[in-house]
Amino acid sequence: MDPERVRVIREWEKPNPGDVRAVRRFLGFVNFYRRFCLGFSKVARLLNDLLKKDAGRTWDNRCTEAFQALKDLVSKEPVLAHFDPEKETVVECNASDHTVGGVLS
Repeated sequence: MDPERVRVIREWEKPNPGDVRAVRRFLGFVNFYRRFCLGFSKVARLLNDLLKKDAGRTWDNRCTEAFQALKDLVSKEPVLAHFDPEKETVVECNASDHTVGGVLS
């Protein structure tokens, strides 16, 4: 992952309570990495709930913990890395009559 992006994520300031636009900006930024982070949706749920109309939820300590956990989750290595032909490579595939899928890890 680009060190500059990691720095931006780690230094991201906690949104002010009630600043829905700031929460939306943060979630929009980190959502790019969601498919590479195990448990992302579970951690992000509290913050996503803040975006709902008439949510009846305000920023609290649990939201602060979720915010920090998301920052940690998407900034730890390796979330995403370029292919390195020198490292061990695993190819997994699956197919049916209608589709095919594969993972290179």
